[in-house]
Amino acid sequence: MPKIPDQTPRKLTQKTKARIIERDESKCYCCQVKTDTPHIDHIVPLFLAGTEDDDNLAVICPECHKGKNKTEAKVRGKIRRLSGVNKTRKKKKIQSRGFDRRFKKKLDGSVVKR
Repeated sequence: MPKIPDQTPRKLTQKTKARIIERDESKCYCCQVKTDTPHIDHIVPLFLAGTEDDDNLAVICPECHKGKNKTEAKVRGKIRRLSGVNKTRKKKKIQSRGFDRRFKKKLDGSVVKR
């Protein structure tokens, strides 16, 4: 079974966050608007083999971050589906819709047991 890269979030230090915010001047790299509440984001996500280097970190505004996270979640789900990670679960048996297989209805309307 193929293995998906580690998806656990890593904690960035306050020193690293401050360095990135100062470098980008608190401007979102998506919409180029200066933000009061900057988030730090990985340009290439960690689950797509992104790194923790400063080159891969950038300031992003909360609105853009929310949209980017939604998009990344769709991509992550598609990767999991295509790689077969969720294939190990047993298929759920479909419950009968009220038709008992032991009985058979004839054309004249009578019901007989098989």
